[in-house]
Amino acid sequence: MPVGNTPTRRKMAPRRKAPRRRTKKVFSINAIETGAALSLISSTDAAGAAGQMLRGNLKGGFDTIANNAKANRTKIMQTLAATAVAKVLAKGFSVGRIAKIGPLALRL
Repeated sequence: MPVGNTPTRRKMAPRRKAPRRRTKKVFSINAIETGAALSLISSTDAAGAAGQMLRGNLKGGFDTIANNAKANRTKIMQTLAATAVAKVLAKGFSVGRIAKIGPLALRL
């Protein structure tokens, strides 16, 4: 029994916060730009140049890229022009995502 006029108070359990739903992370990759980048890498032999640079031959790596870019300049220009046209045409499509594999999404 309480002493005096002070009423007894029950302690209430603390409120639980509502669980937050976390969205899964999705990495979106542009198909047109990826194709253009892969074509440019193969045209300039960037992989071979990177290998030379990793072995310490920086001048040789940059020379490889420069010489291959000069030799394949028409192919590079065609790739860039086709990429620009494809991006303009793709804006007309209502489909944004082509495929999704795990956290990777391929879009136009």
